Amino acid sequence: MSRVGHERAHGAPPAASAGSVRAVRSGRATAVRPGRTTAVRPGRANAVRPGRTTAVRPGRTTAVRPGRTTAVRPGRTTADRPGRTTADRPGRRGRLLVAGPLAVVPVLLVLGAVLPPSAGAVVAGTRVRPADHPAVVRLADACTATLVAPRRLLTAAHCIPLVTPGRTRVRIGGERLRVVRVARHPRFQYLAPTYPAEPYRDLALAELEAAAPVAPLRVSWRRVRPGGAVALLGYGTGDPDEPRNFGVLRTATLVVRDDRTCRRALRRAAVGQAEQYRRRVMLCTQDPDGVRPFASGCFGDSGAPLLRGALDDAPEIVAVDSWGVACGDRDGDPEVFARVSAERAFVEAADPGWSTVAIEQPFAPGPF
Repeated sequence: MSRVGHERAHGAPPAASAGSVRAVRSGRATAVRPGRTTAVRPGRANAVRPGRTTAVRPGRTTAVRPGRTTAVRPGRTTADRPGRTTADRPGRRGRLLVAGPLAVVPVLLVLGAVLPPSAGAVVAGTRVRPADHPAVVRLADACTATLVAPRRLLTAAHCIPLVTPGRTRVRIGGERLRVVRVARHPRFQYLAPTYPAEPYRDLALAELEAAAPVAPLRVSWRRVRPGGAVALLGYGTGDPDEPRNFGVLRTATLVVRDDRTCRRALRRAAVGQAEQYRRRVMLCTQDPDGVRPFASGCFGDSGAPLLRGALDDAPEIVAVDSWGVACGDRDGDPEVFARVSAERAFVEAADPGWSTVAIEQPFAPGPF
């Protein structure tokens, strides 16, 4: 599910209004009243009394069996098994709890509006020194972004609502630079009116107040063939069960999957996911050897670059982390990225649609 589903953010974003993402703070739980949706803060479970129902999506309720608890984590969802808690994580690494038609947006890799980022510090990854990869940065304490021009950061569109132009700062090359304006892909949207809804054309740009004191990474406009090895580099959590562990830079090697293999794996991992995969603008990866622990992006990795080439030898960005199901925990479920080769006009545009005010999530009634 989308990391609005892997979208777990660390910081406390601005208070959400109707139609926007609701922040979920970690370490606390909230009472659930019949007929209402509530944000559940990570790390605690909500007790539900026998015979009562808990509102999950606007206008709908879900029966909860007596004697069981449900832990809701932003950005992702998992099966509800007896004796265990159910993680509801926003779109690939972190779901966002929403007030509106999308009561819960699938796992996106963002941490921001919900929890500490999870699209994460790359599950089953290797820790690396930020100083060796200065162009890859933390964004809004919830996502990852990459410098692609002296003043321009590339990230996931579903992360942009966590950024406030004029206030949000990015630490890069030893400096803290303010973001002065943002742009989201004009065709960005979620692919379903209800959960699980994944992001489509999930790319965005953020412009800094001054040129960063580090060299940008190159963007590759060539498609990556199935079977090719790629590397994910992100600040997301390295443990699907600890979405708050955001902020450590890690990398992992992944393999690009063909469309048929990807859809089959998504269908096996969760209902409703395979149908939202769009091969022209999305790229699918999995752990290369299929052995636990499965390498994958996770909470907080939303917006992280997928790289072709050795990390120490001018790697190129081929995609941006977008969404997933369970951070690889469901038998190596796939991680889905936004292809940059399909979005060259947007990434290179002099004016991609800049905004100097915060951009809200595009939640609206009815089908998208």
